[in-house]
Amino acid sequence: MKHLLTACALSLALAAGSALAAQPSVSASVGLKSNGFFRGLSVTEDKPMMFGAVNYALPNGLYAFGKGNNIAGGGEVDLGGGLKRQIGRLNLDAGVISYNFSNRERIDEVYLSAGMGLVNAAFATNQSTHYLQVNAGHALRHDMGLAVHLGNTLPRNGGNAFLDAGLNLTKSFKTFNLAGEVVHSTAAQVGGTKVSVGISRDLKI
Repeated sequence: MKHLLTACALSLALAAGSALAAQPSVSASVGLKSNGFFRGLSVTEDKPMMFGAVNYALPNGLYAFGKGNNIAGGGEVDLGGGLKRQIGRLNLDAGVISYNFSNRERIDEVYLSAGMGLVNAAFATNQSTHYLQVNAGHALRHDMGLAVHLGNTLPRNGGNAFLDAGLNLTKSFKTFNLAGEVVHSTAAQVGGTKVSVGISRDLKI
């Protein structure tokens, strides 16, 4: 995994070197929600989550991002980057992400995704799990969206696999965004159906 992450990082760096003169796009957001989920499970022990994110993208498809949020017992900072390409109607995305936790643990992950129209399928792998997911989204109108999700977590150490499903509704206003989410997980003991509502604001950079 370490060698694969290094190769991906070098590829991104070489591609970035040919695009330094391109005009980048930078965006950021902050928000608060009543529960924080990751792949169907609450990472905040059903307590509120504060979060923030910064995204940097070049016209040639290269991008980088950083995200931070609280989790149960501490905090988390995620750093990553990748490359997006469109071939005909097919949208491709490949990248790496590092999940860094306040207890000094770290999980490095490689992901690949392909989408067409309203549907997207993705695969991610890290030191402990593989993750498969299918997502579909639809704009109900210009300021409102609906998305559905189905995922499958597959432990690499022979543990029990489990499914997660989600339904997300978003509404944008002039100065803020609202979101509601329902998730269900089949994970033993910590699974079940849970709901979260949240508010976020896009920042000008």
